[in-house]
Amino acid sequence: MPRVRRWFHVRTRCPRCHVRLERVEGSWSGSVGLNTVVSFTCLFLALIIGFLVTWPDVSATTLALVAGPVAVLVPILFFPLSKTIWLAVELSMRPLSPEETA
Repeated sequence: MPRVRRWFHVRTRCPRCHVRLERVEGSWSGSVGLNTVVSFTCLFLALIIGFLVTWPDVSATTLALVAGPVAVLVPILFFPLSKTIWLAVELSMRPLSPEETA
């Protein structure tokens, strides 16, 4: 995992191998997309579980109390990991070139 200086500020290069963590312009969009997919999946699961737990007296207030923290916390907590996973996906699709390893 890239060394995180602060939660929302990831270093420019890996401290061990010195690979740029954002290898091409706009690579942040992949990590944002990944974070969005994971966040919506967690939100959907929280709503389904909340719905099943409160069945047959489903309350919108209860579902909001369950879904609200998930919708706020998951994207924040998953942010550094989404950047790391996206870098791994990017490296598997486009391996390092000799210029990047120098």
